[in-house]
Amino acid sequence: MILSGLNKKYVFYQLENKNEKFNSNNKFKEIGCIENVHNVYDDDCPGIIDLNNGRLFSWMNDDSNIKIIEYEPNIRIIKSFNGYQLHNAGLINDKYICLMGLNYPTFYTWLMDTENYEIVKTFETPENDCFYGTICNWKFFCGSDESFKIDIIKFENGEFVKENLSKKVFTSGENNWEERFNWISVLDENIIATCNLNGKMFIFKGN
Repeated sequence: MILSGLNKKYVFYQLENKNEKFNSNNKFKEIGCIENVHNVYDDDCPGIIDLNNGRLFSWMNDDSNIKIIEYEPNIRIIKSFNGYQLHNAGLINDKYICLMGLNYPTFYTWLMDTENYEIVKTFETPENDCFYGTICNWKFFCGSDESFKIDIIKFENGEFVKENLSKKVFTSGENNWEERFNWISVLDENIIATCNLNGKMFIFKGN
């Protein structure tokens, strides 16, 4: 378990009894912390991806910073780089992370290798797109506060290419703020749950 707060610390906890099932009665012990990771305040929290090999990919939009953190066998920052104001990111397979965000003034999708944590391909994104979740290997949900898309990244003729498979726009016009989506959660490969600023909740199911 990891906790983060206003002090910029990541504090790591472990079950006192590793063989115990996760429940409300669990007891944890602190196993370490990292100072000065990301500036967390108000409702803004860093996003975290577990790379399933003892490492975390962590970012904070307002810091324009990404950090790769090792938590096993040691707790430490192994890489930090600036200039990536991410909206969101996610693993699209075992080897690559899809990043979406802003490198002012242009929006981009970046493809990062999880072995050496290098950006291997950059795609310019025409909209204020966020990564929502992986559908299957290389295929993922993305979109903005007024649209949903399904994109895929492929390797063709020695190059990575990104292709849009479908897109649905739900609002239009600059003043429809109450109808725009506030958050989006991918429930499975076919279903998305979301709500708008007008207080309505929606569940969308793909064909």
